Amino acid sequence: MSNLADRIRTAAQEVGGLNQLAERTGIPRRTIGSWLQGRKPKPEALRKISEETRVSLAWLIVGAGSMRDRGNVVEEAAQKEADESSAAFDRAMPSVGLGEPEPMFSKIFRSQQPMFNIELLERLARIVTSVHKSEGVRLPPEKVSAEAGLLYNLLLARVVDPSDAEEIEAVLPQLEHLLRKRLSDAKAEPGTGKRSAS
Repeated sequence: MSNLADRIRTAAQEVGGLNQLAERTGIPRRTIGSWLQGRKPKPEALRKISEETRVSLAWLIVGAGSMRDRGNVVEEAAQKEADESSAAFDRAMPSVGLGEPEPMFSKIFRSQQPMFNIELLERLARIVTSVHKSEGVRLPPEKVSAEAGLLYNLLLARVVDPSDAEEIEAVLPQLEHLLRKRLSDAKAEPGTGKRSAS
């Protein structure tokens, strides 16, 4: 689906139409109608729609991925990976003679929260979409998530504490700059993987 209004309509069909969507989310029908006419909804409203209709929030916001890919599946996989990493870390510790892990490692590997921050990934997807648009580079919707994933990995490599909102806010402009520079360099040197905007 090419635009947000179409994706909202499709999501509404999952619960019986726009009136049912309004009733289930508590969002006035008139407000939903204004979104269908081009007004931009707030992120909290899109999250409510995603939860009530059980469609992917990333798909709803930017059309990335499958309509049915739910974040909780990703979170469960991330939690499983975190648990496995923690167990592997615990097994390795005695063999290297380091005793108890440092508090920072303990925080990372023993976290009860998923290590994958969906809200941050969605924000990065919006940055990817915006930068590609402003640079005149057409990016297929299915590639938005891959680019956002690359930025997510870069972000994790640059921050000390991924749960520190201020630290993340400080790094986001750097990531946007790097993406913009990469696209600009690719346009200047055809054959580097990004198509020219012409």
